[in-house]
Amino acid sequence: MLDSISLRDLRGYAVEETVFGAGPQIVWGPNAAGKTSLLEAIVLVAWGRSHRTTSDGELIRWGAEVARVEGRLGRDVIEVAVVRAGATGTSGRKRIRVNGVSRRTTSLAGLLRIVVFAPEEMLLVAGSPSLRRAALDQLASERSPIYTNDLATYARTLQQRNSLLRAIREESAPRA
Repeated sequence: MLDSISLRDLRGYAVEETVFGAGPQIVWGPNAAGKTSLLEAIVLVAWGRSHRTTSDGELIRWGAEVARVEGRLGRDVIEVAVVRAGATGTSGRKRIRVNGVSRRTTSLAGLLRIVVFAPEEMLLVAGSPSLRRAALDQLASERSPIYTNDLATYARTLQQRNSLLRAIREESAPRA
C-alpha cells in the first residue's frame, strides 16, 4: 500500500507531499488543480513510466531541470527522477531507485499494484487488439517479474527478426 508520495517539479507541482490513510482514497478538487498529475505520479512510482505520455521530458515542470517523485510503501522507498535533456550536460534520462539502490523499471513489478482506468482506456473496448494485448501485458507484468523479463526478451527477438527479414528483402530486391 502507498503510504505517502512526494513530488518535486512534476508537471504543475513545485513541491507536494501527500499522505494516504488506510482504505480507499478520494482525490477531488477544481479543474486544473493537479488531480490527474497526482495520479500520474502514483503510476510513475508503480510502473516507472507515465500512463499519459511516452516522453519523460513532459513530466518536468516548466523551468525545472529535474522532476522527482518519491513513494513510500511501508519500509520501501521508491524514487523516480527524470532529468531534462541538456540539463547540466546530460542527454536526459530517468533514474529509478528502490531503498537508495539503482534499479531497472522491470524491478518495480509487483511492489505497488495498480490498475489505471482513465477515459482514454475506453479504447481497450473500441480500439485495436494491440491495445488490449498491451493492457494484459501490463497486468501480467505486475504479477510476475519473470513475465516482464520474458516479454522484454520476446520484444527484442521480434525486433531482431523483423530487421533480418527487412535486410533479406532489401538484398533480394531487384537493383535499379
